Amino acid sequence: MEYVWDESIPEGTILESPYTKKIKQLVVQTGPSMANEWAVESRNVSEDYRKLFGETPKMKAAAIAIMTDSEGTSGEAEAFFDDIQIGK
Repeated sequence: MEYVWDESIPEGTILESPYTKKIKQLVVQTGPSMANEWAVESRNVSEDYRKLFGETPKMKAAAIAIMTDSEGTSGEAEAFFDDIQIGK
């Protein structure tokens, strides 16, 4: 499961990964870049998983990756991350 921000795809849109059908993407932010601004995102990962895959996760998460890229757009991307909290 991947959370993505996109400039034009509406929030809540569910996409399939272009690389594998085992990964689905959920658009959680949309609109133009928020350059020089902090954004806060809070998600219920288990609930989102059920929404995307139609079932309760069978395993606990073993890893979480946080990435910034402009793959597929031929643009540039830069982001800073702070105060990442994971838990109940």
